[in-house]
Amino acid sequence: RNNLADIAFIQNDIAYDFITGENLFPEGSSSMKGIASLYTEVIQIISIRDLFLENLSDLENEPIAVGEKGSGSEYNSLTVLRASGIKDDSINKKNLTFSELAYSFQQGEITAAFITAGLKLPFIENLSKKINFIPVDKEIIVKLREKSSYFVATSIPAYTYSGQKKPIQAIGVKALLTARAELDPEIVKKICAALFSNNKVLKRSSPVASKITINSAKHGMTLPLHRGAEEYFQKKSMLFILELFLILAVIICTVIIFKHPFRKCYIYFVRLIRHDLHYRIGLVVLLLFIIGTVGSFYFEHKVNEHFDTIYKAFWATMLYLLSGFEIDPITTGGKFSAFLLLIGGIGILGSVVGNIASIFMKEGVEKMPKNAKEHIAICNWNNRGDTIVKELHHKSAEPETTILILTDSKVKERELREKSKRYANVFFIKGKPTSYETLESARIHLAKSVIILSNAKDDEPDPKTILTCIAIRKLANNKAKPHIIAELMDRNNRQIALDAGANEIVSAGFYRTGIMLQSSLYYNLSDIFHELLIYEENTSSVFIIAKDKFPKVLYGKSFQKASEIINKRRNEKNPVILIGVRRETNGNLEVILNPKSDSKKPDMIFDEFKPGDALIVIAQSYPDLSNLKG
Repeated sequence: RNNLADIAFIQNDIAYDFITGENLFPEGSSSMKGIASLYTEVIQIISIRDLFLENLSDLENEPIAVGEKGSGSEYNSLTVLRASGIKDDSINKKNLTFSELAYSFQQGEITAAFITAGLKLPFIENLSKKINFIPVDKEIIVKLREKSSYFVATSIPAYTYSGQKKPIQAIGVKALLTARAELDPEIVKKICAALFSNNKVLKRSSPVASKITINSAKHGMTLPLHRGAEEYFQKKSMLFILELFLILAVIICTVIIFKHPFRKCYIYFVRLIRHDLHYRIGLVVLLLFIIGTVGSFYFEHKVNEHFDTIYKAFWATMLYLLSGFEIDPITTGGKFSAFLLLIGGIGILGSVVGNIASIFMKEGVEKMPKNAKEHIAICNWNNRGDTIVKELHHKSAEPETTILILTDSKVKERELREKSKRYANVFFIKGKPTSYETLESARIHLAKSVIILSNAKDDEPDPKTILTCIAIRKLANNKAKPHIIAELMDRNNRQIALDAGANEIVSAGFYRTGIMLQSSLYYNLSDIFHELLIYEENTSSVFIIAKDKFPKVLYGKSFQKASEIINKRRNEKNPVILIGVRRETNGNLEVILNPKSDSKKPDMIFDEFKPGDALIVIAQSYPDLSNLKG
């Protein structure tokens, strides 16, 4: 604006605000023009791995690094957080530089960060063993695009950073090369020629330069083009049209010269189509591929990097016909192309692919046992469910048991079974966990325990969790019901869930805050909680010993005497430490840790062990103390 610079690199969203006078700028300006769109700066969202921050909604009130004050990163961070439903007064933002960010992560001063930049950042690579990437949901991408058309749907490809085995759905902005409006057009032409004629040289300097092509030079451009750039692209377009015309001329000449062979091939092809159904189906499928590919590419390539080349659009079309898009189209035209594929292709391919798939599906996907009982049921499914299954079936955990998973989400069951042997005794039931029919098919009233996970897709998941508790209680028909562990997003709903039938309530935010608070007073306390909560070899975990594994020699013994007996008979292969007792009082199970006989709380007084009590111990695997002697 002040003629202090001729050339600038700038994000396309900031450039848009600059010329329109929105958000960061008090008034618009026409002093800047576009030369070329270079590559996508991905909004990379990272969090501390041990805190299990998996969705944008989990970042509410968390200390988040959003970039330097007034930077493009800060602007993007706040825009994405607001689009995810987090209000400004719940955004605990920290303005940090890249170097400050890395240090603050290591010191635990922040739990998450937004970085708008090209991929393969060295400082993110250095933190890769300690962080997770948080994806941007499709709904948020569409919401951002509807409000601000300069956003680009993209992803962080698998293995971009060490340990990142899956692609991360993301959103980004384009990095633009711009010029002062008065800059000599001849200089701008030379810049364009140097830029697009020396791609190999640029690639040697930075991998991101592979994204700089003349075909994408206008994608995400939010500025009017500089006259020099416009003239350069017009000249290149004319050359492209001329090349295309020459290719068509060669094809036509070839057909004319070899008219007879081409005619014979044409007649043979028409005959096949008329008399063979399979060829007709094949032709329709081919046409659908072409329509889907061209349509999705035409409408999406400027705003969605999953369709930015014909090659990518072709594979996205094929995958959609078979299983659905991984990234949905976000433009109206792209969605219409997908709709045509849906109504035209699913019926045809379904009959063909379905028969082929049925051969393979007979193997690997197991059917639920008819007489399941004393099993564990998991309602809803997400990454935490995967962790629960693996921990429950860890060889050092409690004896293996049948697990039934009730969910209406899409689950890649075969992929889960192939990746882990711990799914050998796990069965999936399709349906809503709030439905009586789904719960009855899972024989929920005969289950040992039920874990109800919060459904991450719901804006308010707690009411559905409470409805599931009520439905289970109803099915049990006032008889002995399974032990219900319910996950709540809002701990204020705890009493309602207990009244609805839940036996135990888990609230991730509450426990996370407590662990962080305790760790600030006693260093490394978070490591203790982490070890106690996982089932791995050579790690200690908490176990409850009851019934046939309980040592009858402890009946009538005080807590101190019981501790002495256990310590005296300590097994070095699986050492056991007594830390508490579980006792039934007035029909309710209560836990007393480290009890003492003179507690001021009457319900915390413990005199001696009685039949029905259970030991709470720390051990490396589930211990059998039934043969313990005094």
